[in-house]
Amino acid sequence: MLGKFDGAESGKCRMYVWLEQSEVIQIKTKKYTVFMNNKDKDQTTAWYEQLKKSGAIKASAEITGKMDRQK
Repeated sequence: MLGKFDGAESGKCRMYVWLEQSEVIQIKTKKYTVFMNNKDKDQTTAWYEQLKKSGAIKASAEITGKMDRQK
């Protein structure tokens, strides 16, 4: 899933998400929320750890569970 959305719960958001993967990084900013992951679950975790270690993210980012899919 790729693009700009206006979700009922998340509000304005950007999604860069492989729906087949259960872990998703959620980053909340003042303007919108970003959801992102990778086809490789380990790469998603590595991105999260890199962002956390660099100080680029703080408590406003987390790895969430499986995203609800609207069909």
